[in-house]
Amino acid sequence: MTFASLVTFIQVVFFATIFLLFISGTVGWMLIYAFLLAVAASIILTVVSRNHYTVETEPYSGVTEVGGKCTIKVTVRKNGFCIIPYLTLEGYFSGRSFTIKTSLLLRSSAEVKLTLSPSECGLQKATVFRGYAEDFLWILRLKKNMSI
Repeated sequence: MTFASLVTFIQVVFFATIFLLFISGTVGWMLIYAFLLAVAASIILTVVSRNHYTVETEPYSGVTEVGGKCTIKVTVRKNGFCIIPYLTLEGYFSGRSFTIKTSLLLRSSAEVKLTLSPSECGLQKATVFRGYAEDFLWILRLKKNMSI
């Protein structure tokens, strides 16, 4: 959970409490219940979906030279029930790390192309070693280790 999301949650609870105490008790309780339901649904959907995606990279991106450009294609696919609004992938290419951010919310697969500059000559390979699935409200961040 980030500091900004924590501040937002405190503001929502404060607003619902003020509404509960000073304006309308019924509507205030409904706001609190709706907020708690949104938090529970967000966490449950992320926990259920966390292992239902696969990541694929091109086996080799080709022979490169120092200072040249190399395009890497990373494809993320759903396997069954998967609702992940925020997906962060970390990987290596030519000894350097890269980060990809994508989403699997309303599609069955996501394809991201990166253009990187290699630090070594020769045949290069892109490797994705870790993925983070985050929920809708940025409360939970689940790590999935992989070697692709």
